[in-house]
Amino acid sequence: MSLLFPDRLLLSLEPHALAALRLSGGPRPKVLERRRVEADPAYGAEPWHGVLDALKREAQAWGKERLRVEAVLSNHFVRYALLTRQGAAASRDEELALARFQFAKIHGERAKGWEVRVSHERGAALLACFAGGKAKLASVQPLLMSAFNRWRSRIPKEGAWLALGEADRVCLALLGANGWRSLHNARGQAAPGDWSELIERECRRSSGEALPRLVLMRPAARPDLLPLDDEPQPMTLAAA
Repeated sequence: MSLLFPDRLLLSLEPHALAALRLSGGPRPKVLERRRVEADPAYGAEPWHGVLDALKREAQAWGKERLRVEAVLSNHFVRYALLTRQGAAASRDEELALARFQFAKIHGERAKGWEVRVSHERGAALLACFAGGKAKLASVQPLLMSAFNRWRSRIPKEGAWLALGEADRVCLALLGANGWRSLHNARGQAAPGDWSELIERECRRSSGEALPRLVLMRPAARPDLLPLDDEPQPMTLAAA
């Protein structure tokens, strides 16, 4: 392990499992280890408590080494809301207040106890798993944002659809030329026919607007791979 370039530990937190991929540091990373630890989704009061318990156990060993830890959260654990851009004059507190208002409007009273963030910040529960050790939590991202950051070089200026499948979860986001335009994240299966129907429904909701034809798809998660391993499957929609 290099003191200048610590190894990277990439984590994927899902309801049924914790997956870990360890890469060597430096400009040419190599895969050093893969691990998958099963989690009990029925453990605790919330669906993420089981995988968080598994992470706490594994972090005891990882915390002894100098690692840069990057975590990706399943869309099962995340709720999204699109906010209207407020301009440069809006403060962080104003943006956060707007985000809280939007979640309360969509999800009601239960949203009052949620941790809401407008930008990517470290989750307190995950950060606590690595407190006091040599391993440092460098980033926490929802699966949708992780996919966007990894695939953004493939997205043309007119935008694209991002389709992400997990076990019993589908997430479809529409990115236009001027930013995010629609987002669907809900329970459901990710069979090929389901994606076509879902995209068609979202197209009807956006009638009258020019829509991108490129779809970057991760139709279903593979249990032997982290989300970070997956390359998107491109698909082109038929011209209207």
